[in-house]
Amino acid sequence: MAGRLARAEFSQYYDPKSSSESPRWQTVLVEFVETFSHPILLSTLREKFSSEELMVLRPGNRLSVLPISEVVAKIILAMKTSSTQSR
Repeated sequence: MAGRLARAEFSQYYDPKSSSESPRWQTVLVEFVETFSHPILLSTLREKFSSEELMVLRPGNRLSVLPISEVVAKIILAMKTSSTQSR
């Protein structure tokens, strides 16, 4: 979904260079699903995945909403029950 607020002059996110044909950013709809019993550490993600598999591991990326493959998502969801976390 293109970032509609980027094209709305009243919005704090207004970007005059953004257009319907060439959006400068996308809106992502997310919702809370569940709480994990423990955090999955970035160091653990680095042990399990390459930066090609998980964009958040690439230099310069922030912990944010980033796309991941269904395969990676399933592995991460399986990690929520793992009792061993690297520190």
